[in-house]
Order: sequence, then structure tokens, then C-alpha cells
Amino acid sequence: MKKNYCLQGIFFMFLLMTSTVYANDFWDRFSFSLMPKIPTDDGSFSEFGFGYQFTDRFASEIRLNINEKRLNERFGNIDNSLNAVINSEWRWFAVPLRYSFLRDSNMHLSAGFGLFYYRQNLEENGYFNASFLNPPVNAYTNSFSMNVVGPLLEADFSYVFSDFFIIRTKADLVPFGLLSASQRVNIIPLFDNNLHGAFSHSQESSNAQFFQGRLTMDFYNLIAVSGIYSGSFHKFDAVDFDSDYNVFTSSKMSASHSFRIEGSVYYDFEHFTVSTGIGGLFNSVYLGSSLATKSSRFYFIFGVNRTVW
Repeated sequence: MKKNYCLQGIFFMFLLMTSTVYANDFWDRFSFSLMPKIPTDDGSFSEFGFGYQFTDRFASEIRLNINEKRLNERFGNIDNSLNAVINSEWRWFAVPLRYSFLRDSNMHLSAGFGLFYYRQNLEENGYFNASFLNPPVNAYTNSFSMNVVGPLLEADFSYVFSDFFIIRTKADLVPFGLLSASQRVNIIPLFDNNLHGAFSHSQESSNAQFFQGRLTMDFYNLIAVSGIYSGSFHKFDAVDFDSDYNVFTSSKMSASHSFRIEGSVYYDFEHFTVSTGIGGLFNSVYLGSSLATKSSRFYFIFGVNRTVW
């Protein structure tokens, strides 16, 4: 009996030691990025990422960007109007396989492939009082959703020039994507009189494209300055109104441009890095050659991340 207890004790100690080794090894290979950003307007803006380094050459990663904005605005050019807008965008970057071509103390070059998924939801609710319409007072609702899925190609490059200056670049490319969108617009009671109800439209295409590039410069292992550009391009059936608010669709090329600039101060702890700073986001959307929307927002940054290199 004592011999069995002794063997069980030895086996338990062996399991404890091996599990500790594997746990430490897993942590050494695990990376993450948690970057909640606090906008100065209503809404949210966050970036999350998790990765695992299988070997010195192979790794995988998944990232999520969430951008939600809420605002109240006028309906078109009508002064006596109010429109409440909630717009949310989700971008998923899934990279099951990334290969490091160069990996040493000063330089890192890697590339990978995976899947990109984008979802947008737009909800608008409001009213307007237009004297040229009959009846003049109308309620307005607009519900729009869009999904894009496509192959993802990405590349990373980092170089340590000295203890005082590091440069990091990252590029994501979706050469083509499958797009599906649906929209339902209603103006009550105007549409009840003219169209016998709400106007609905759905569309599908395979010509969506997306690109995102990031350049980060680190100074003195303390300060980071980043510039990020995102662009999406696709042919799109835009829903619009004529002067009498009759609804129609027209096929146009949509180009969305987004530029962010961020500055932060960070501190390296033993197993992770904490950063805080400020940033600005500038968006513009073109339908054909015409500027459809333009916006900007500013935010505070607070994040925790761990990078395996």
C-alpha cells in the first residue's frame, strides 16, 4: 500500500512538473492585444487580437476591429428635422498560417494568408417637416446591413535600428470579396400614399476589395507614433431620393477612405506592455466622383498587449 502511495506521489509530481513546463511554454508563445479606445463622441472603438507562435517560423492570429458611432443630425438639408443614427462596423482578420522568412534580434519579416469578414449595420430613425410635400410631416426609418467575406493576404516587417528607434509595418489585402447587402427605407405616411409601403432592396456582387496599412515608429522604447490607412472599394447600388422624395437606386462605384494617427506612451513590464495615448480618425466615402459623407472623431487610448518575437 505504501508503495502504491509512493508511486502515485511520484506520478503526481511528474504531471505537475510537465504541466508547469507546458503552461510556461504556452505563455511564452502566446500573444495578445487589448486596445479599447474611448471616443470623445458617443459610441465605441476597439481593437483586439490573439496569436500563437507554434514554432520559430509558423504562427497564427485572429484580430477584431469594432467601430460604433451614434449621432443626431438633420435629414438632408431640411432645417426642421432630426435623424438619429447608429452605425456599427466589425472587421475580422483570421490568419491560421503565418510564416516568418526572417527572424533575428534586429529584423522580422513574415507573411500569411487567411480569411477576412466585414459586417456593417446602419439604423436611422427620425422625422422631417417639409412644406413642399403632402403631407409635410413624415417619419423616416432606414435599416441597412452589409456583409463582405474574402481571402486575406498579410505581411509584417519590423526592424530595430537601435535601442532608440524601431520601425514596424503591417499590410492587409483582400484582392476580392463576396458582398451581400440589404436595405429597407420607409417614409410614413409619404410612402404609404406613393409606394404603398416601405422600399426594400438587396444586392450581391463579387468585386469588393479592401486594403489596410499600418506604420509604427517607436522611440526610446517609450513613445509610439502610428499612421493607419484603410480603404474599401466596390460597385454598389445606392438608394437615393429625387427632389420630390421619390426613391430610386443607381449603380455607382463606392470608395471608402479612413486614416488614423495615434500617439502613445508605453511601459514594458516583464510579460506585457501597457500603453496610453490619443488618436484621431478621419473618414470619407465617395459614390462615383461625389463625396457622400465625411466625418472625424478623436479618442483616448488605453491598451495592454504582448508580442512574441
